[in-house]
Amino acid sequence: MLPGKALNVAIAIWWLQGMANGKSLKLTQKSLKYLNVKRGAASAALERLEAAGLIQSTRSPGQRPSISILLCIAQPRND
Repeated sequence: MLPGKALNVAIAIWWLQGMANGKSLKLTQKSLKYLNVKRGAASAALERLEAAGLIQSTRSPGQRPSISILLCIAQPRND
């Protein structure tokens, strides 16, 4: 489980990805505002989602990061 606003940002990414037809996307201020996520929290959440292997982002100075959702394949649990 990821802390902070990671879930809110993940929902925004998933929603925008559906509208982008599988292409990389950029998080908009409008989508973050709608989900009550501030810029700093969004940045931290993107880092957490990327560290967890759920997204890939490309950052350029002065630009919003370009985000791609990575395919996740569930691994069977050995309980």
